[in-house]
Amino acid sequence: MRKQYHPLTLVVCCAVGALLALGASVAMAKPVRLDSSCHPQLSRTEQRLYDKSLEGPAALRGYMEIRRGMLQADIRDVWDRSVSIETARAACLKASS
Repeated sequence: MRKQYHPLTLVVCCAVGALLALGASVAMAKPVRLDSSCHPQLSRTEQRLYDKSLEGPAALRGYMEIRRGMLQADIRDVWDRSVSIETARAACLKASS
């Protein structure tokens, strides 16, 4: 026989999951900050995701597949963030030369 959960328990679980997902997408949507030598200022996790995205889509997909539950991030969000970092770096390098 299947265990019956109280409806409020399911609502709370869904709300917590939605908040975690929202937090990850907000973190990926923050503006790109570059230092004086045009290197992005990223957290350790963001740096690892950025490095994997530079290795290519297959490497990023493999990395995300293993860690998707821990990171609560979508591969498309990570890829878009990587593109925005590269765009900001290119603009910075162009302006400094």
